[in-house]
Amino acid sequence: LNKGVIGDVGQLLQGKVAGLNVTASGDPNKPAAVILRGASTVNSPGAPFYVIDGVPGADIATVAPDDIASIDVLKDAAATAIYGNRAGNGVIMITTKRAKKGQGTLSYTGYVGVEKVSNKLDLMSADQLRAYLTANGSAFSPTDDKGANTDWQNELEKSSAFSHNHNISFSGSGEHDSFSASLNYFDKEGVLLKSSLKRIIARLSVEQLALNDKLKIGLNVANSTSDASYMPLQNIVLLQTALHLPVSTVKNPDGTYFENLTTNGYFNPIAMVDNATDDGKYNSLIGGFTTELKLPAGFTINANGYYQRTSALL
Repeated sequence: LNKGVIGDVGQLLQGKVAGLNVTASGDPNKPAAVILRGASTVNSPGAPFYVIDGVPGADIATVAPDDIASIDVLKDAAATAIYGNRAGNGVIMITTKRAKKGQGTLSYTGYVGVEKVSNKLDLMSADQLRAYLTANGSAFSPTDDKGANTDWQNELEKSSAFSHNHNISFSGSGEHDSFSASLNYFDKEGVLLKSSLKRIIARLSVEQLALNDKLKIGLNVANSTSDASYMPLQNIVLLQTALHLPVSTVKNPDGTYFENLTTNGYFNPIAMVDNATDDGKYNSLIGGFTTELKLPAGFTINANGYYQRTSALL
């Protein structure tokens, strides 16, 4: 799997599975768009159906990439045969790491990364626009032309977006029992102003054998808590960044934001970002209780129960 500044499962699979289209953005709060079956268009099918440690329809925010032991991708009729119409867009099955029998482990993984904007819209500069207007016998309105040469895209972007990830896990196994636990902390800045994500994921897995190892009881619990900061009014702000004239300044000499309100739908994008807030807190909890009883003649009985709860405070 890919190594790097990766915060979700979709990015791990990028470029690894034939027919899997993964598109990631610079927004830390927007998971990578994963298209497994169907045409890759605006109206294409939704995301695949995720199964985490046997929990169907689980939220992928509850699993840290460092905790993943294996990923299985089902994209043909086998997917719908198991999970019905929920698997119409394919299935991604995730298995987290478990303790190895007779072994105890303590491990830590971490990284620090930096991201920069790789490409942006190729817009005319103030000098190019002035030359164009002069050649056509026109000029900017004095209301807009403040003698500036502002790159509004640069004003909206961070010069560098830093991130760091820390994952500590420990596990142990005896003759008839095993356990594994992990704690992950992920902190990522977005490349756009005011965008960031802080997330903590805790995971616990316990297995116990009984009745001469004929009965196996398992418990899996994972909880994810996220503090998300979004760029306020992002779509409107990005549009205004492309529309705003480079001859205008971000601020007036007195420190107030420059605005030309005589033009309808024309606003200073930096002022919009600095004067608004868009934060949210999210929590996802999944739990699974499994039992497996071995019977004579090679028969096995399984009884499983799953629970999932997601809450948001915006």
